[in-house]
Parts: sequence; C-alpha cells; structure tokens
Amino acid sequence: MQELIKSEMDELHANLFIGTTEKANKEEENNVIDSMEVAEKRFTASNLYCSSRLREYVTSAEEESLSSTQICEQRKVFATIYENEKEHVKQEWEAKRREHLSMQPKIKGLIMEELRKNKSISYKSLSGALNFWCSADTIRRWVTSREGFSLYTENTYHIAEGHQIELRESGERVEESAEI
Repeated sequence: MQELIKSEMDELHANLFIGTTEKANKEEENNVIDSMEVAEKRFTASNLYCSSRLREYVTSAEEESLSSTQICEQRKVFATIYENEKEHVKQEWEAKRREHLSMQPKIKGLIMEELRKNKSISYKSLSGALNFWCSADTIRRWVTSREGFSLYTENTYHIAEGHQIELRESGERVEESAEI
C-alpha cells in the first residue's frame, strides 16, 4: 500500500513515482529509477513542463504555506497552459523529455556517487544535485528499499556560550542565543 502523503510538497513530488513500497522486487519493476518503461510513462513532455513550472512557482518560503489542493490546482493550470502552447514550445519540451530519459540508465550510479561523496546529504539536496531528475521522495523510497540499507542516529548538542555557562552555574535563567 502506498504511503500516505504527509506534506504538501510530498503531494507535489508524489506524481513522479509509480508503484508500491511493499517489496523491493516490486519496487524495481515500478519506479522511474529502475525501469525505463515506467520512466517513459511518467516523464511526458507535459509532466516535465508542469513540474518545472511548479518548481518555479513554489519557492522555499511558500513551500510550507501551500496546501496540496493549491498545488494540484496550479498543476492543472500549468497543464492547460502547456496544451495551449505553440508547437515550437512543445517540441522544445519533447527534446527535454528525450534528454531527461537518456539519463535514466545512469541515474542509479549518479545517486550512489552523490551518496559516496556526502553520506549525510538530504534526499531533497540529492534530488537537487541530480538536477531534479526525480523527486526526493522517489530517491528516498528507492534507497530505503535496497538490501543492506540502514540508518544511524546522530546526536547533536547545543554548545553553550561562555556567558550562558556562567548563568547556568549561578542558577539564573539562561536565554538561548538565536545564532548558531
């Protein structure tokens, strides 16, 4: 069963993934990273156009404030705009589609290369490093479905500044600094 979409951006990126996360063998058959057939179905010129326009539309500041309904409505608007575009624009997006699909056989290696360079890279940053070839959620599902995948916990501690240490020792209330 597909995971429930937890945030508005998950909704935006969920359209880039087809399949189930129940079993790794099904995963290999039903995701854009492992299957050219699935990638060809998912990465249409219209879909790439809409995704590109949505990335421009949704800025980091707006990301948290947009609902999934607003994002879906905006996607429909962009799909309508694409349908009404001139033929030369559609041909440009068809060329971008072919270029995008030409990366599919290389994408697994690029993901692994980026993870070797930076083991603590976020899935969102990894997606950006791959020029948004697929969504962060698609990468996360693909990586976590691999045999041998594991997570480790990293603890972080706030380092108190000198005056904060003195205040703690004296028993006074410590104001946390906004700067790190």
